[in-house]
Amino acid sequence: MGQFSIGGVGQFFIGADNNFPMPRRPRARVFLGNAGSAFLGFSIAWIVFRLTQNAGHPVNPVLALWLIPVPVIDCLVLIVRRFRHGRSPFAADRNHVHHLMRDAGFSTVQLVLTLAGFSLLGGLLVGQAMRLDVPNPLLMGLFVAAWAGWCALTLRRRRACAMFAALHRALFAGWEWTRPANEPVDLIDEDDEPSFGGKRG
Repeated sequence: MGQFSIGGVGQFFIGADNNFPMPRRPRARVFLGNAGSAFLGFSIAWIVFRLTQNAGHPVNPVLALWLIPVPVIDCLVLIVRRFRHGRSPFAADRNHVHHLMRDAGFSTVQLVLTLAGFSLLGGLLVGQAMRLDVPNPLLMGLFVAAWAGWCALTLRRRRACAMFAALHRALFAGWEWTRPANEPVDLIDEDDEPSFGGKRG
């Protein structure tokens, strides 16, 4: 019964979200927004962690993290960066991973495919590692190492964008797209700007 309810909730969100990830023609006039993305993130987290408490078919909590690595790591890294620069962890900026990828040249479709593929690959690899009895502390350590590596890489925005630009060339060579004329490109590092309250981090 528990799995059926979780599956039903998951299908509901998949159906509702199909209107948002891929660009449509004519261009969609409805967007997710901050409140919508926050609710979506909460729902995904609820589904994933609810599975870890399911006695009928439990999901290991470590595997749950590897099923949604992009939003978890991105969120934790941004909280650290904003505190480092004396800013509120809830302050808006353009330092999310999808902003960096857009500035590096990824189109919306390329971005969705890359991040979804990374999450799928991470979940599959860790799931297989668990079947091979790889210790959970080791897999958790790899997740922490991934977080620390992403944190170090994104200390400099230019460096992160350069890495994503190289990844874009490797994955989508010959797939051209035109950036919208009104879309900004931000390559300024936070360390080059005054931080919150007029002080540097």
